[in-house]
Amino acid sequence: MNNQLEEKFRLSVLSLLGVLSVLGITPFAIFRYLQGNITAAIIDLVLVLGITTLVGYAVRTKKRGW
Repeated sequence: MNNQLEEKFRLSVLSLLGVLSVLGITPFAIFRYLQGNITAAIIDLVLVLGITTLVGYAVRTKKRGW
């Protein structure tokens, strides 16, 4: 029982940090694209896609990173 609660807590923290990171990086990607800095915008979008993929994988498989 305790292990299950700890696992849910860690997964919740990972999900929260992932969502906050995506919400924090996406405006920079949009801003950089509008400024004409396509390279930096693509890097930001790759970061967003990577974070989204990793958090989605963790949630789907219920694995934690530590």
